Amino acid sequence: MKHTFRPSFPQLFAAIGGLGLGLGLGLVVGLTWRLPSLELGGALLLIATLIAAPWSVMLLRSMRVELDADGVEANDLWGLRRGVRWDAVYRVKPLRFLNLRYLRLYPEDRTRPVWLPLFLGGYDNFVAAVQELTPEGNPARAWLLADLGREPRPQAPG
Repeated sequence: MKHTFRPSFPQLFAAIGGLGLGLGLGLVVGLTWRLPSLELGGALLLIATLIAAPWSVMLLRSMRVELDADGVEANDLWGLRRGVRWDAVYRVKPLRFLNLRYLRLYPEDRTRPVWLPLFLGGYDNFVAAVQELTPEGNPARAWLLADLGREPRPQAPG
């Protein structure tokens, strides 16, 4: 049975909107050397919202995570779909980008890692599915269970 999870819209929207607002504010301050007026600040907020909403929806639709007993399929750094078998994951590394958490799964063949977004809607259900589908001792399983406080955090290999 295949389990499918998608990112949480509010977290994705906040990250993209915050980035857009920060860039817009930085541009205004950089060009004028002063903080924007209340009206301009409101306009920047509105523009950031209008830009962030469609981008968030687009990313939400493309960033699905699919799990089954064989492995996981998600995106890599470049947004390309990649899969890795559970028994081929030899190392995991967490990463925070734009305040969004990811867990990078490194396959034994040393190809590009799969980036698991950890800002999924139904995160507890996602971790439960990983626990159900992965073998004991799998690095992804150990890290995710530790993230929920169900097991101690695994130590990174030497």
